[in-house]
Amino acid sequence: MDWIRENKTLASIMGVFLALAAALGFLVINAWSSFGASNDRFIAANNALATMKSANLYPSPENLEKKKSAVEDYEKKVTTLSKVLLSLQPAAEPISETDFQAKLKAKIAEVRSISGKPTKLPGESSLGFADYTSSLPKSAAIAQELSEYVDAAEAVVRVFIESGVESVDTFERSLLASEKGETAVAPSAPAAPPKGGKVGVAGKGKAPVATKPVAEMVERRTLTFTLTCDQGPLQKVLNRLASPSEMPYFAAVRLLRVENEKNEGPLRAAVTLELNKNKAAAVDASAAEIPQEQVVIGTDGNPVPAAEVAAEATGPAKPGIKDAVGVMGQEKLKVYMEIDLIKFIDPSKQVAGTAN
Repeated sequence: MDWIRENKTLASIMGVFLALAAALGFLVINAWSSFGASNDRFIAANNALATMKSANLYPSPENLEKKKSAVEDYEKKVTTLSKVLLSLQPAAEPISETDFQAKLKAKIAEVRSISGKPTKLPGESSLGFADYTSSLPKSAAIAQELSEYVDAAEAVVRVFIESGVESVDTFERSLLASEKGETAVAPSAPAAPPKGGKVGVAGKGKAPVATKPVAEMVERRTLTFTLTCDQGPLQKVLNRLASPSEMPYFAAVRLLRVENEKNEGPLRAAVTLELNKNKAAAVDASAAEIPQEQVVIGTDGNPVPAAEVAAEATGPAKPGIKDAVGVMGQEKLKVYMEIDLIKFIDPSKQVAGTAN
């Protein structure tokens, strides 16, 4: 302390130098830590770049050729598969608007005639096409699509009837795109470059690649049902829908929800009441079968003993009193089912129609 008092100027200069050294050290440490973080990010980016360069999808000319070859091979396989599937589904027959309406009414009448044996259908069952019983489709093309739809819906209902479903409680269908007024739109062609200029992509000066229209190969038509049935008929329905010999149309069960018709068992009082009713009915039946006393005269003019008359009147044994009530396993199943009817479309015809 005495030295600082005696040398104030020198002490001030040394204090300033110490403060500058501390600040400089802090800056050095901070810069070193920033350098370490930047170096780590650089190394990570460099490794990622090296990984991308070694990957199969790196945008190099060699990989571009490989991708084109793989895409062409995939398109060939998809085209072959679509042709096979198109040959397996029922062929579409042209039909006029009036002929379609007549066909629909005949199908509805046929299904109603076989309903109730044993399957019960909704009261005014029209296979979901009630609108077309009083009005015609807008065009022959729509009538042709609806005709295929009607055939598939009827095939599904027949599966229910032949499988022994107790009742079809509700029946709904999805609308076709043509019924909604939707039309396919071809992708727009790339804009022509201005005179003396180039069309760039993201400022890189690369010309856009023209893409051909992509055709939809599958059209889904959904049928929604609520059924009442037992476990055996439900298994038959699922097996028949999945069997090509039983179901000529491609049908896929998209959603299936099953629950018991009764979620709770009967009360003990209800079971006791049912047993008492059975006993009372059995007692009344026994009392009605007791014969009145009568005298039977034989062929010789003498009365026949009562034992012989009782022996001759004795018939087959009567069933006993029902002394048990079913508690579980007597209820039916409530089934909610969504079925997708899958129609495969010819891609070449669709692209041609879209381009036109």
